[in-house]
Amino acid sequence: MRTVFASIFAVALAALASASPLCAQLQLPGAVQGHAPSAPVDRVPQAAPTGVAVRAPVETGLMGRELRQNGVNGLINFQRQGELAISRLVLSGERISNRREVCRIEVEGGPFMASPQSRLGGLKRYAIKIPACPFTFVVLDAAILATVSEGAAPVQPAASARPDNRAGNTAGMCAFTQADCVVHIGGVWGPAGSSISKGEVDQVLKARSAAEKNALANYRALISQAKGDRQKIRAIAAEQASFSSKRAEQCTDYDREEVHGFCSARVTEARAVALRTELNPTAFETESNAPERKPAPRPRPRPAAQSQQQNAQPPGAPLSFGR
Repeated sequence: MRTVFASIFAVALAALASASPLCAQLQLPGAVQGHAPSAPVDRVPQAAPTGVAVRAPVETGLMGRELRQNGVNGLINFQRQGELAISRLVLSGERISNRREVCRIEVEGGPFMASPQSRLGGLKRYAIKIPACPFTFVVLDAAILATVSEGAAPVQPAASARPDNRAGNTAGMCAFTQADCVVHIGGVWGPAGSSISKGEVDQVLKARSAAEKNALANYRALISQAKGDRQKIRAIAAEQASFSSKRAEQCTDYDREEVHGFCSARVTEARAVALRTELNPTAFETESNAPERKPAPRPRPRPAAQSQQQNAQPPGAPLSFGR
């Protein structure tokens, strides 16, 4: 009997040894099958960022507007009869003899011709020659950024600080000594802060959002263009990092800036232009000089084929137009 069982067991072992390939493929957990190595996949190199094309603002946006320094002081009106000029210039400030007393000067002798200068950061720049207060300005969108030029009458710091802390700051100021008035002219001149409507605020917010995206794209492209030049990259990054604080300094006094953000939007647009200019001066010049493109008219929808109308439309139904 034992011999019979031994024979049966031997036959069973032989059957297992000759099992189908499906059994032979069974593996313990964690075992690795010996597949042939797959061919390496070539990585597609990413294209270097090229930046965003942006245009410098043009002078037509200044026409027919009353621009005020920080949206509240003075008045500038532009006109263009062949050449750009200031038709009316009113400046506000404080008495030289008493900085706590305000003063106002309507500058006579106009119109004051705006002499074209070399671009600054890609922006169009002009000079205004007034004996007591020569200044330059760059063109923003419906605004200007003014800077007092060399040769302006010097302004002495006030003996005592005013509550608004502006008395001791002589940057962007000129002295009209005979009129006993020191005026503020440096900074952003734009619409009165109180005149910007709710609908215009929405437009300003959209413009600032687009400008920030454009500035960031051009910044990244400029970093990529540096190609590992650490010193250049550090300089670009440092300038970008300081931009927010400089913008806040320029716009902190603009009337109701926290409501509409007009000044910040215009300064950010200027930053996007400056980065584009530095990234590719030739392309920027071409883009700025190119005529404005009008949006192409949308083609009118064409009626469907007569056979399709008969099949798709019941008798008396209105015709359908493809889109």
